[in-house]
Amino acid sequence: MKKFILLILCSVVCGCKFPDTPVPLRYTDKEASYNSITCTHDSFKKTTWCYSAPVADSQLIKNINGQNVFDINGWRYMDDIVVFRTAQKDSVKKYDIIQLYFEMNGACWVFYNSAYDMAGNKLDFVEIDRQVGSCGGISCNCKEEFAINVDKKYLKKYENKGLTIRLYGKYGEKNFSFRPEYIQGLVKHLENIKVQK
Repeated sequence: MKKFILLILCSVVCGCKFPDTPVPLRYTDKEASYNSITCTHDSFKKTTWCYSAPVADSQLIKNINGQNVFDINGWRYMDDIVVFRTAQKDSVKKYDIIQLYFEMNGACWVFYNSAYDMAGNKLDFVEIDRQVGSCGGISCNCKEEFAINVDKKYLKKYENKGLTIRLYGKYGEKNFSFRPEYIQGLVKHLENIKVQK
């Protein structure tokens, strides 16, 4: 229980970007995916940021020794989280940023540095940050943040069959799969762009 409380406190102190509870990565229709997207406007930077609801993935990542990093010390670390996000400048009818944004949590660094889709395309990978959170026993909770830049044309290719991405790092790799309905909601968001005033 103490470790769980420490992990929650670390998330608050470290400035976790997603205060809402993650929801499963299993949208059953595009409206649920589309309706999960919320936007906030920064009147000083004249920019609107939109985020999908955070989605958690329950797959375990394995380190270079084949050990499940979530199982170290006999307790589970936070799930990895993905959100879809866009940024749009005022008075412009286009998005400056369209990304799948990842927060990967584990007991050791994986040093993610690249990503490929199921068609073998190398994706536009952007490293953002690495942080060490709470420590206990023989390990610490490590968080890696990065994003994959995408565009509407790319997402439309996968709105009927879904998308699987494999993330590669120095000490491991991991797959993320996105259902067609989830991609359809993202495409609908991109198609319904409005000019901010």
